[in-house]
Amino acid sequence: MRDGRPGRRGQQDRSRKARGQGSLRAAACRAEADQAASGGARYRAGQPREGPCLPPQGRRLHAGSHRDLDRLQAEERGGSRKAAAASVRVRPLLRHLVHIGDRTAAVPFGRPPFFVPSAVRAIEGGDAAARSWLGPRSRVLAVAGVGVRTAAGPFSAGPPEAWQQRLPEWARDIRPFAYVESSYVFNATGAGRGGTNELRLYDYDEGFTFNAASFSLKRDPSEPHPFGFGVTLTAGLDSQKNHSLGMFRGRNDQFPFRNTSKFDVLEAYVSARVPLGSGLTVSGGKFVSLLGYENPEGPLNLNWSRGYLYTYAGPTTVTGGFASYTFLGGLTVGAGLVTGSDTTADNNSTPSVTGEVAVELPNGFSAALGWLAGPEQDRQDGNLRYVLDLVLSYTRLEHTTLALEATYGYEEKEAFLRSLGTRRNTNASWWGWALHGAYDWTAKIRTALRQEYFQDTDGARTGFGGMLRLWSTTLTADYRVWKGLEVRLEYRHDAADEQVFKARTSRPDQSLGVTPQSKTLDTLSIALTYVFF
Repeated sequence: MRDGRPGRRGQQDRSRKARGQGSLRAAACRAEADQAASGGARYRAGQPREGPCLPPQGRRLHAGSHRDLDRLQAEERGGSRKAAAASVRVRPLLRHLVHIGDRTAAVPFGRPPFFVPSAVRAIEGGDAAARSWLGPRSRVLAVAGVGVRTAAGPFSAGPPEAWQQRLPEWARDIRPFAYVESSYVFNATGAGRGGTNELRLYDYDEGFTFNAASFSLKRDPSEPHPFGFGVTLTAGLDSQKNHSLGMFRGRNDQFPFRNTSKFDVLEAYVSARVPLGSGLTVSGGKFVSLLGYENPEGPLNLNWSRGYLYTYAGPTTVTGGFASYTFLGGLTVGAGLVTGSDTTADNNSTPSVTGEVAVELPNGFSAALGWLAGPEQDRQDGNLRYVLDLVLSYTRLEHTTLALEATYGYEEKEAFLRSLGTRRNTNASWWGWALHGAYDWTAKIRTALRQEYFQDTDGARTGFGGMLRLWSTTLTADYRVWKGLEVRLEYRHDAADEQVFKARTSRPDQSLGVTPQSKTLDTLSIALTYVFF
């Protein structure tokens, strides 16, 4: 739980956070009806395919029923350094960032200043080295319903700015965060002008993209003022992929959601601190998911693009209620009831359960185990889905961030597999892992590496319809041009054990155009981000 509410990619959920069907929602709505209307399944799982059978972004991103790629392609032819430290994904209860203090001070990369133990030590005066890189313009993680290290919150230390002093006392802890981000993606595999990058999320389209303009205000509950809130508004093409079912996305909308609004309410919640023990916080509203290491807000991640675990393993957002309690020794436990994965309006009558157990040790090691369980299929209260996500991190090495994420998911009688009509056993499972590492060479230069593996055992998450194994290596160079402005240059190599990536057909089959005939995908990206607060 973070900033008075549970939530992450993010990762964004990584994840995530592009989930009309939901990152963890079964094939939506009318998969069986679509199959009946088309006269049966077009391809049989595990057999060679005559043409493209892979939906452009897979089951995870389809709000409605399965659509085959041929028709989608035909329609398309016509028609300041804020990277997330390991603790940002490891302890989602303390995950979002804030800016306070002197806005003219430059913050070097160093360890990301939102690593909670270091930030708290710096503020409380226990770590001079930490204070040096935090600076007065630090971004400090705050609790969302878990309670902060000090009763009044970490922002009580240090004199406020002049404009803050003119505010009522309760409003001085309101923390703004805003950024704009644009990118250009080049597909080196040869998809051609106006091409797409299969199985990607925010970098699905080749060429220039205005990704996001985001603004948020958040306040944590505290002892003198026990109520808090948070709201995050976004605009841009990333918003289309972050919509939840029932809010700017309908059951029939399909990836890449070009017909939906380029605006989203990523988060909107209220929270309250209950005077019980060391700190009980309850909250309700829409939150970023607990699961995953990566975040839907670009500046909070080590790499620019989101990995497969963010895209396919977990939801981006959840809507519901949450309660969390922080024990002595850095242990936090939280749980709540939500409408499901990436749903604002529940698509069935049974809620899902989400929760997390997180521990943060003084030696720089952190661990968090998050879960989500419940029915995710449209108008179906059975056929449960279970997802576990474990994140481990170590940040004690100087200038270095290290993290490991592992995830496993399982769903009974998965709707997409049932729609194929080729299986007796339609249960689906998926799992994967990701290694994250970053090193700050100077106050302005950082490099980050992500190595990832994702196995869609039954092809339900990607929409492939059979076993699909995916590997990905991502190298990102990050340069801070000046205060608030940073440039990211990224190379990403994806590989699969099946031909799922498009490539321009050479002679004598030029008439086929761009088809899924490659097992690799290579992209070069450059992203420009400006953070205002």
